[in-house]
Amino acid sequence: MERRRADRRTTPRRAGDRRPLHGYWNRWLPVRPRRRRALVLGVALAAALAVPVWRAIARATGSTGMPAEVVGVWVTTAPGYADRALEFTHASVILHTDDTHFTVHRVLTVRRSTSGLFVLYHVEYHDAEGPTALDFRYIPSPQPLIRLEHLPYVWRRTTRR
Repeated sequence: MERRRADRRTTPRRAGDRRPLHGYWNRWLPVRPRRRRALVLGVALAAALAVPVWRAIARATGSTGMPAEVVGVWVTTAPGYADRALEFTHASVILHTDDTHFTVHRVLTVRRSTSGLFVLYHVEYHDAEGPTALDFRYIPSPQPLIRLEHLPYVWRRTTRR
């Protein structure tokens, strides 16, 4: 009987043989080629789907940074807002009340949705009173424009600070 066990351990393996491999670490690995292929394909499929699923979840819950298309300084020619500017950075909203005074607010979340020719943005930022929201429409072409939801004026991007 001892002779048969020794022979069984030293005999070469055949395809489809279900006996575990020799050694402690190898005894739990799948032996059959079909199972090995299925395992490799399953892992590859999970890795391929991980990034799109993560992006979809981030899009649905709102991201925490301003997109590059709205980053910059925005001004208007409206009479009451001639000396004011609205500035977006990747992490903050800066409200310029004149050339020397401004307030910086940290961006909490940004939600983006497309509606026809323009893009709707809902930006939540933190100011002295707590979380505040800013809603605006972004029109990308021919020249980028912003129209705040609570004001009838159009804002244009500028290089002024």
